[in-house]
Amino acid sequence: MIFKNGNGILGTTGSKAALNEGEYEAIIRGIVYLKQCKTDWGFRDFIEVEYTIYVGITEQSKKEKIMVSDAENSKCYKFLMDVFKGNIPNEINIEELTGKECVITIKHNTDEKGNIYANIAERKFK
Repeated sequence: MIFKNGNGILGTTGSKAALNEGEYEAIIRGIVYLKQCKTDWGFRDFIEVEYTIYVGITEQSKKEKIMVSDAENSKCYKFLMDVFKGNIPNEINIEELTGKECVITIKHNTDEKGNIYANIAERKFK
């Protein structure tokens, strides 16, 4: 976040990610299906997965946006293979995924401005 007064920058909140790198216990809080989102490849559908992450005795929320695809190398396909233990059904009721427990791995990425972002690099469902 950047705080400004007119055109001058007064200060920033820093460039530190909210979560440290590592593995965290998590649960899917909910999934939203997003239709026709603009991308570099035209308009595509996405699912937005919201996790509750347990950090010690506190909880944090983290969202992951995944482009809908059945291509075997896609993030979506790998996510569904993991959730359904290798047996993806023909019809997927996203409401039934709420409450699924997993362990997520957080890795940091840095943008060109030096801001650090905590990204979900991997997830393993129980």
